[in-house]
Amino acid sequence: MSFTSEDLILAVMRRPALWDPSDPGYSDKNKVNMMWKQIQRLNKYDNVVRIRKKWKNLRDQYRKELKKYPPARPGQPPSKFKSTWKHFDAMSFVRDQVSRNLGEPSAEPQDSDDSDEEQDRPLRETAQARVRGPSPDPSESSSMASRKRSSYDLRLEFVNIQKKKLLMQQKELREKRKREKQRERERCDDDYMFLMTLLPHMRQFSQAQKLRVRNRMYSVVLAELEGQGQFTETFEYDNKIE
Repeated sequence: MSFTSEDLILAVMRRPALWDPSDPGYSDKNKVNMMWKQIQRLNKYDNVVRIRKKWKNLRDQYRKELKKYPPARPGQPPSKFKSTWKHFDAMSFVRDQVSRNLGEPSAEPQDSDDSDEEQDRPLRETAQARVRGPSPDPSESSSMASRKRSSYDLRLEFVNIQKKKLLMQQKELREKRKREKQRERERCDDDYMFLMTLLPHMRQFSQAQKLRVRNRMYSVVLAELEGQGQFTETFEYDNKIE
């Protein structure tokens, strides 16, 4: 089955990036080339160059048909002129784009991928400029640079504050681990554990009882340090006092 002009018009119409400057892909050369290759795969007999040439011929003929329409005058009804070209109605989707260049001469078709691209270049450059936006004013650029520096200073200050917080947290964590290790060593100390077993009993004593118990404990410890004999003597002395 042959790939007719109607098939080509329909294939292009379904890909706005090939003809509509408002389409996001219109200024993307890679995307445009990819779409022409998609159309070429629909037509197994022609290459991309010949297909683009055929499309250019169709668009040029459509431009010529539009030129046949007499210009409308204020206060007069629109012209009743009707084109006899069979593809005129099918090509109506590019009317707005083609009408913009009616006063410009149409280049002769060439066997090149760039034939359509040269013709569409003004529209593509306009689309690209629309995407990029207007060139910034020097004063606005300076103000923007100042805002960027101010924003950078704020971010830098925020980073420094976070670093200080992190250092404080690390210090607190080290001290906490140090205290936990100390408590762990104390729990493993027999002497510490022995004294801790006396704590519940000590809390049950009155203040006077606590003083006497502490005095006896000091006496026992001192006697052990100085010798057994003195311990007995001190112990008997304490009993006499009581």
